[in-house]
Amino acid sequence: MTTKSAPACLAARASAGVRIPPPTNSGELGTAARQARITAVDTGRSAPLPADKPELAAAHATAASLIGMQAVYLDAGSGAERPVAAAVIRACRAAVPHRPLFVGGGIRTPALARAARQAGADFVVIGTVVEEGPQGELGKRGGLGGLEAFVEAVR
Repeated sequence: MTTKSAPACLAARASAGVRIPPPTNSGELGTAARQARITAVDTGRSAPLPADKPELAAAHATAASLIGMQAVYLDAGSGAERPVAAAVIRACRAAVPHRPLFVGGGIRTPALARAARQAGADFVVIGTVVEEGPQGELGKRGGLGGLEAFVEAVR
């Protein structure tokens, strides 16, 4: 299924699935099956989506939902200069309203965390902030006690 066909399948209420070929005679998965499994699971090989095309991100989220994925994680990347755009978050939330939506990467301040939540994120990931510890944003806010500002921002 391509990202172009995902909205059409959803509109037609068609069911979709991933077909993995049966094992070869030796009982091991054949090359096509191994490739299908890797493609379905290994997100590390995916190309980044353009930030200015929220409809493309929404189509990916729809396709993921149609093949049985239970959550969507929008990730700008660890330490990203800019977080995921609010328009992308809103588009994905509209596309998969009943799936948990995680957003991370580039969220360094409580204001950015609040913006992600207001756009529709269920969970906001602030890993870099915690990793930087006292040398980063948390240091400016009083160490690990500064996490409280992030928690309050996303409530």
